[in-house]
Amino acid sequence: MVVLPEFDLERVSSIADQAVRQIQALEVPFDPQMFELWFTYYSGRNQKLNIAVNAILAEQRPPSYRVLRDVYDAIVSPARLTELVHGIGEQLQQQTNGALGTITMATGASNAFLKELAQADQVIISADSQGGLRSAAAALLKSTAVALRTNQALQSRLAESAEQIRVLQNRLDLVQRETLSDPLTGVANRRMFDASIGRLIEQADQHDSPLSLVLIDIDNFKHFNDKFGHLVGDGILRLVATEITQSCRANDVICRNGGDEFAVILPETPIEGALAVAEAIRERVMKRQLLRRSTKEPMGRITTSIGVAQHQKGNSPEALVARADKWLYSAKTLGRNRVSAETSELGEMDSSDVDRSEPGLHWSRAYESGDALIDSQHRELFVLANALFDPSLKPEAAPRELTLALDRLLSHVAKHFADEEAELSARHFRGLSGHQAAHATLLRDADDLKNEVRSGLRTLGDLREFIVNEVVAQHMLTADLEFFPLFRPTPAGPGAGQAEQCQPEQC
Repeated sequence: MVVLPEFDLERVSSIADQAVRQIQALEVPFDPQMFELWFTYYSGRNQKLNIAVNAILAEQRPPSYRVLRDVYDAIVSPARLTELVHGIGEQLQQQTNGALGTITMATGASNAFLKELAQADQVIISADSQGGLRSAAAALLKSTAVALRTNQALQSRLAESAEQIRVLQNRLDLVQRETLSDPLTGVANRRMFDASIGRLIEQADQHDSPLSLVLIDIDNFKHFNDKFGHLVGDGILRLVATEITQSCRANDVICRNGGDEFAVILPETPIEGALAVAEAIRERVMKRQLLRRSTKEPMGRITTSIGVAQHQKGNSPEALVARADKWLYSAKTLGRNRVSAETSELGEMDSSDVDRSEPGLHWSRAYESGDALIDSQHRELFVLANALFDPSLKPEAAPRELTLALDRLLSHVAKHFADEEAELSARHFRGLSGHQAAHATLLRDADDLKNEVRSGLRTLGDLREFIVNEVVAQHMLTADLEFFPLFRPTPAGPGAGQAEQCQPEQC
């Protein structure tokens, strides 16, 4: 909001005209936010805004609505909200002072009435005739009537002050919520993320409880935004925010950190649970079909790349964000539409024990069920799956080596599933039939995918994604947790935060 020292109609009109012409020249939507941004810019009252806008205008390409809206949200909107908070605070102070003054008046009136009662008491005691008593009673009734009227007036003033304070407090709460929320998607904003992550990490360290961070980036968002326009881009951001929210718990902190990146802070959640949440988000978003609302024109599907890391006790919030961001980058470089996670045994294994320099699956002792056979086969699954990350292993360059690697991996998976089912049957696992059905589906899909990779219809990256996401993240790290209590007293951790799939709907 621009505050001018005095109203100058000619100057204000000139600034408004410049703002309108700039909006028209850029061919961006004319809305209150754009007008406020350019009006503030041409008024020269916000140096930070002018520096940011000048840097954008210096680029060769005209700025998009999304770029300008991000500047508005980051610079103009907080300044306006600060002014609102300050104004409401002053009004609250005035109402509070008024209420205190009313209370002081009520105290004075009460003391005066008590004094008059004491005087009436002395008169009654000293009265020697009926006339004297009547006179004292009349004076007492008069004082009582005055006190009642005064009390009613003071009560009315207090009630009015209380109502004004309640209204102002509600306005202040609303402004504070706006300050900490993203106006486009309705989730929390970067300011809320920065305020929350340090506090939640401190709580996690105090109570020795796990905490994980999930960073989510929309794949090829700029392509959708440029091809279909900012309104579709805004719809995609709202859709992804909705799917994230429906995949998380009430106490998880969901934030839009800016642009097309979201973050989810998961208190009391180890890496296993965070992986399940991340995979649920990825699947929910991927299954949404985008349609143009006006023409029903299909616009394809959107996918996400997700990085996950667990807080290491004693480390800073910046360290956690950096590690999650590293795995987000890994997910994008591996082909997007995937979850990439840090899976070392946090707190028990030194970081030097795990090679994180190369992408792939990293074994964690937290994945151990307590059954020696199942755990050894799970470890072997990681080893065989990681062989597929060898850059020299390509169908055109090494077809025989690729075939052998695929056969070894899938033969191991089939044998492991059979051995696991036998172990669970011996333990009378109640969910055995569902587990067997899941195994059969995974084996069938894996065999089909293997043949398609050999024939060149699918890529090795598709197979890696299937092994990492379907076999490991969704099955081994989620479904298998159900039988862990059979082999050890306490399960590795809850696969919290999963949500039911929803039907595709229009963007």
